[in-house]
Amino acid sequence: MSQTEHKRQIIDALSKHHTRVACTIWECLSVAMDLIDVQPPTVLEALSDSLKEQRRTLPNDLRDDLRQCLIKYCETVLQEARVRERHFGA
Repeated sequence: MSQTEHKRQIIDALSKHHTRVACTIWECLSVAMDLIDVQPPTVLEALSDSLKEQRRTLPNDLRDDLRQCLIKYCETVLQEARVRERHFGA
């Protein structure tokens, strides 16, 4: 096997690995959102409060934007859960 072919195999293997990692990351985020979607209001409130506390106490890093998005997502789902709870009396 030539050096060029060997390099090509390494590049292909790395790109396939990174593609698998990216797909796994997206799948985990998707599952997390699916789990959030079905939680009762008390859980959503606790999750939102915890994320807000982290924003107050942790350094403002790259994850802070993600925390803010998750807070907004939880609050939106919380509003929907409260409507469902009132409608169905659950």
